[in-house]
Amino acid sequence: MYCLTPRAEDGTMRETFLASQLAVAHRLIMPSQSDLVADGRWLFEVGGKNKGFTQIKGIENNYVVAD
Repeated sequence: MYCLTPRAEDGTMRETFLASQLAVAHRLIMPSQSDLVADGRWLFEVGGKNKGFTQIKGIENNYVVAD
C-alpha cells in the first residue's frame, strides 16, 4: 500500500488487510453502516485497540475486528 500512497492511514491498512483475507472464501460488500459485510450475513467493523460496538449496536451477526 505504501507504494500506492506513502500516507496510507492505519484504518485503511486494517480494512484492506481484512478484506484481502476474507475475499478468498467470501463475497464482500462495503455497506454504508459499517466497514464490510461477508456473504450478506456477517458485518465487520474494523478499528484500533479502542474500537467499540457503537456503530453496529443492535445489528445481528456483527463483529469488531480490532488491534
